[in-house]
Amino acid sequence: MFEHLGHDRLDFRVEPAQAGLKVIDVMVQWMDLSVRQVKNGKNRKAVLLNGRPVSVNGFVRAGDLLTYSMEIEENYFEPEEIPISVVFENEDLVLINKQPFVVVHPTKSYPAGTIGNGLAMRFKKKGINPKIRFINRLDRDTSGLLLIAKNPYAQHVVTEQMKRDEVEKRYLALVHGDLKADEGTIDAPIGRPDEERVERMVMAAGQPSTTHYWVRERFGSATLVEVRLETGRTHQIRVHFNHLGHPLVGDTLYHEASEGIDRQALHAFKLCFRLPRTKEYRCFEAPLPEDFERLLSGLRSKSSIRI
Repeated sequence: MFEHLGHDRLDFRVEPAQAGLKVIDVMVQWMDLSVRQVKNGKNRKAVLLNGRPVSVNGFVRAGDLLTYSMEIEENYFEPEEIPISVVFENEDLVLINKQPFVVVHPTKSYPAGTIGNGLAMRFKKKGINPKIRFINRLDRDTSGLLLIAKNPYAQHVVTEQMKRDEVEKRYLALVHGDLKADEGTIDAPIGRPDEERVERMVMAAGQPSTTHYWVRERFGSATLVEVRLETGRTHQIRVHFNHLGHPLVGDTLYHEASEGIDRQALHAFKLCFRLPRTKEYRCFEAPLPEDFERLLSGLRSKSSIRI
C-alpha cells in the first residue's frame, strides 16, 4: 500500500500478497506504473528498496519499502490571477469546475488568460511548480469538470482508465427542437473534412464515435439532454446532435447564435474515475453555471425568450 503522499514521489509498503515478486512486477501490477516509467526510473537510479538503489529484477519481502522518485517537469505557463473553482484536489490531481469563455491552455491565439495560467498561479502559491497535464479537454465556451494531473504517474493511471473505457463522462446539453426518442445512441464516425478549418462532421472516413443520450426535460422548442460519451472526439456532442438535426442552442460554429445564451449550451457535469494510488472509485459533479440556469429558467417560465 502507498504511504508517502507527495506529488513527486511514490512510497509503497510491500504486503504479504506481493512478497516474492520482482520489483518491476510490483511497480507495474500494484503501483500502476508503466514499463516505460519503470525503465526510466531504473536509468535515473530513482528506484529504491528500503532507501537503497535496487535492481528492478530483484525480489521484495513483506514490509519492504519501495520508493519511486518521479521525473517532474516544470510548468512553463506564466502565472496569472485567473479564477479557479476547485472541486477536488490531492497530491496527484486537481479537478476544477471550468467557467465558460476561458481557454484551457495557452495557444497562439490565446497566449494568456487561460486555465493553465490560473493553475500556474495556484501551484506557485502552494510552493510547487509541476508541469500542468490536462487529462481531458473542454472547448473555450464549454463549462464543467476539467481534470489535471500534477505528475506523469497520475496522468498515466487515469489515461489508461480512459483507454479501458473505465472513466465516465457525462454532460448536459440543450438542443434545438423536440427529440423524438426519450433516449438513444448516436453511432456515427466523425472526421475533419478540411484541415484548414476547425469544423468536424459525420463522414465515412472519420473515426468511430459513439454518443449516448437521455432526455431530461422537454420545452417544445428545445430539449435538455444528459449525454454520456463512449469516445472523445473533438466537438463530438456538437457534431452528433447537429447530424441528427438538433444542433446545440447557441452553437455558432455548427448553427447560429441564441438570444438566451452567449455560447453553446453544453456543460460537463459529471466525471467518475479511480483515484491513483488508492484506486478508490469516485464520482464528482459540478452545478450548472448561471447563464445555463438562467436559460432553463426562462424556458420553464415560458417567457418570450428566443433560443
